[in-house]
Amino acid sequence: MKKKIVLVLLFLVLSLSACTKKASYIINFDSDGGTFIEAQNVNEGDKVLKPNNPVKDGKELIEWQLNGQTYDFDLPVKESFTLKAIYTKLNVCSIVIEGQTYQLEWEGDEVPELSNPIGKDGKVFKGWKVDGKEAPLSSAVNGSVVEAIFIDGDIPCVSINSEYNSFYAYEGTGAWKLPITVSPEDTTDELIFKSDDENVVKVDNEGNVIAQKAGVTKIHITCGKITKEIKFETKAKTIEASEVSVTPSSMKLYVDATNILTVTLKPDNATSEVKYISSDNSVVTVSDKGIVKGVAPGVATITVKAGEKSANCSVCVEGETVVFEMQNNVSVKAESHEKIPFKATHISCYDFVINKTDVTDYVEFHTAYTSALINDGAGNIEAAGAVFETVDIPVYFTYSDGSSFFVQSPTFNIHVEK
Repeated sequence: MKKKIVLVLLFLVLSLSACTKKASYIINFDSDGGTFIEAQNVNEGDKVLKPNNPVKDGKELIEWQLNGQTYDFDLPVKESFTLKAIYTKLNVCSIVIEGQTYQLEWEGDEVPELSNPIGKDGKVFKGWKVDGKEAPLSSAVNGSVVEAIFIDGDIPCVSINSEYNSFYAYEGTGAWKLPITVSPEDTTDELIFKSDDENVVKVDNEGNVIAQKAGVTKIHITCGKITKEIKFETKAKTIEASEVSVTPSSMKLYVDATNILTVTLKPDNATSEVKYISSDNSVVTVSDKGIVKGVAPGVATITVKAGEKSANCSVCVEGETVVFEMQNNVSVKAESHEKIPFKATHISCYDFVINKTDVTDYVEFHTAYTSALINDGAGNIEAAGAVFETVDIPVYFTYSDGSSFFVQSPTFNIHVEK
């Protein structure tokens, strides 16, 4: 009986142990080309032991990641997974100084600055040669060979050269370099730039300028004992006009009289360039300041443009005038009675309104050769007599109502043929 009880108890103990045994998970390490890291068997709820950093040429381990996120080695394990090694790029270049080679290491894209090396036997450091070309140290990349350049003694600056003595840029434009050179090119003197007003323009010792606020200042350039001064203007950034209006919208002028246009832009801070255009400069002209001047009797339109927007002002220049329309070089047969069509338009200005009156019925012909042509005052021409060759006849117009106003037309030729 006792034997049976012992067997039952042993069975219960074994069963309970089987039920309480922890699950085990496999944790793998992906060293991404670095030295091999062995996998770990970790019981559920336990922590992963952080391994030694893998070694990878030119790189240094930053962290281990799980599914793209930094892994916390204090977390309890609940499943199997793989951790991936993440490295930083370690850049290395060779620095050669008078035959001695050194290694310069840095992380990221920015090359660390170095103090200027001191040359032997009175030689002066001039600069760096990166991969065989003279260039700043900052241009070095991973694997570059950088050599220090030395010259014998000091080489003084002789001149500072620039094609222009003034420059400008608009507010907010990015940095750009002033086109400044020195002679000789291998001078050991330092080139120094200084702005009189950094609120207008900032400049560094590489000659890179950044326009700040609208204004005018000077930039002083020094190279050894040589100095140069240039003018710099920062112009206000253009704000395009959304609307333009002009006052007055119409005007009447006498010949040689002037008037000025007032232009309003919206928004109030618009800086679009304003331009003035006359539709007929033989009648009226306009200056770039908006001053309108009458030239000859007639009508024209002044257009004011600001960017893509525009407005108009109608201008009438006072003075009685007649515009003639007639076919020139008309031929008529001798002893015939033909009508030569013409039109005369009277132009004048009243109360800023342009009036055009057709005065054809009040115009008559006057000719120099009444023996050749007879007219009836209404445009009907009768060729009289026997004319055996072509005759050019000038034609003039006057009012037939006896008024004192007189206008002489251009010369029209009428040919009387046999």
